[in-house]
Amino acid sequence: RLPNKNNLYGYDVATLLLTIVQKGATTREQLKNALSEVRSYKSLHSKISFSPRRVSSWLHILEYSNETIQRVAEIEAE
Repeated sequence: RLPNKNNLYGYDVATLLLTIVQKGATTREQLKNALSEVRSYKSLHSKISFSPRRVSSWLHILEYSNETIQRVAEIEAE
């Protein structure tokens, strides 16, 4: 089967977590701290970034046209 958007989001998150673990964060506390410092991680499908309040800081601008939705731009809103 071809991957859908949910598969791509899962892949992006798994890649981010594996990158953090590879850099040495192996306990829950270390993972929590490392994730809180993620800024503009470019993944396969999207950018991942967390504000200090642990909220995604990227806004995705979408366009609906001809019964399809396309991403037009990404804006960092932090």
